[in-house]
Amino acid sequence: MKPEISVIVPIYNSENYLTKCIESILAQSMPDIEIILVNDGSTDNSKKICDDFAKKDSRIRIINQKNEGLSSARNKGIVNSKCEYIMFCDSDDIVSPNWCKNLIALQKKYPDLLPFCPHTLSAEDLGKEMECVIPTNSAISYKDILKAKNIGFGYAWNKIFKKSIIQEHDLKFRTWKAKNDFNEDIVFTMNYIEYCSGFIVGNHADYCYFIRDNSLSRGNKQPVLERHIEKYNLLKSYILKYCQNDKTLLNDIANTALYHFMLFFIAESKKHSLKPTKNFINYMKSEILKDILSNITQPSESKKIMDSLRRQNILELWIILKLKNK
Repeated sequence: MKPEISVIVPIYNSENYLTKCIESILAQSMPDIEIILVNDGSTDNSKKICDDFAKKDSRIRIINQKNEGLSSARNKGIVNSKCEYIMFCDSDDIVSPNWCKNLIALQKKYPDLLPFCPHTLSAEDLGKEMECVIPTNSAISYKDILKAKNIGFGYAWNKIFKKSIIQEHDLKFRTWKAKNDFNEDIVFTMNYIEYCSGFIVGNHADYCYFIRDNSLSRGNKQPVLERHIEKYNLLKSYILKYCQNDKTLLNDIANTALYHFMLFFIAESKKHSLKPTKNFINYMKSEILKDILSNITQPSESKKIMDSLRRQNILELWIILKLKNK
């Protein structure tokens, strides 16, 4: 049978995890897939692992390129895909046997919607039915998709995409040369949903997402604060466009953004003992922090901290953090 799905796996120095990843994709209950392994200039045994698998299974194709980053590897896979549908898997994660089958079934039943599957952080729960705070196996609203914590709105690997939409609208993952290779998933997803009429979510955790610091998709994420500021702006624009400026959703993303601001402020106060740094002062006075604070209706930070932030009392916040860190 002609394959229906291209599974694209970007790979960089994943020798410790790659075998299990590829084995989980090969074990799909839906066999008519092609697997595109994009070796992004690995310097370990990843290339050999790919070559060994390709010798055993004709569904596997290998693309070797110099190290250009996750987005470039995914884009190369898209260009070389021969199938109607595209899915992505990170090289240090694993998927359930029904990952492809369940997502393509949703896509065919609801052709105008973007299908999601829940994910798990534990291999023991892979493939199990999950309890979600939103309806599953039926169309859901633009608001609801942001409410479920194990759905992952901005990830690429828990969805199935139509290649026709990607090609027609020239959609690509933003590369690190432009934006240091962060938030590329959410940017791609937000561009893609322009051409969908909503979402559909399955009820099985068909993807296992392992948190590792040195992987292709999670490494090189500096500067951290800039990444979270951009993510806040992206989600805010989504809420304004699709969710009627929902105050609860704005409060949630603003509190998350403020949390990362506070991590930055705490780190600065720990590193520098005498007086607030230039970066500390600039971010305290920044328009983005003011915007974040304006959208917080139920603060997650203490009243003292919120008061000093809202009054832009730089010295007061610095002293509070120095006292807390003693």
